Amino acid sequence: MPVFYKCKICGEKHLSPVAYTKESLDSSTVTGQTFKCPKTGQAAKYDLMDLFWEHKDKNTF
Repeated sequence: MPVFYKCKICGEKHLSPVAYTKESLDSSTVTGQTFKCPKTGQAAKYDLMDLFWEHKDKNTF
């Protein structure tokens, strides 16, 4: 299942450029990952709490 983040630059939802499995994300200590906004090209830092799985019915963190 893909992992997304809410962009701190444009405010839209984007697919994470880093691939995670549910197990690797659950056990991860992601801190300060830099992702570039696909819309503007500007970069921002993201932590584990900024990432989410998207399900048909709801978002889970």
